[in-house]
Amino acid sequence: SNNRESTLKIISSTAGILVKRCFVTDACTRLTALCWLHEFVIFQMNVSAAELETTGTSPTEVKRGSSKHLLSESWMASLPELVGGTLHCIDDREEEIARM
Repeated sequence: SNNRESTLKIISSTAGILVKRCFVTDACTRLTALCWLHEFVIFQMNVSAAELETTGTSPTEVKRGSSKHLLSESWMASLPELVGGTLHCIDDREEEIARM
């Protein structure tokens, strides 16, 4: 749907900003960034699951060349950064951040 595609564009364009916030010194900012990244991952997983149910194929096989496909690729390209930011927070001294 158009709303879902708009949401994916926002997620793709802001995920990198949030990853950078996982490395700041302020604990509240790190926690907030990690919470948002968590929500982004959940949303992306739900979109991927919906595509699988609808088409019976993987998200990267759906509509090659379409904006949906490019968004899936841009999301997958950002995964190394997301993992790096998440791992940094897992090793955090703040218990609430490490538990997230």
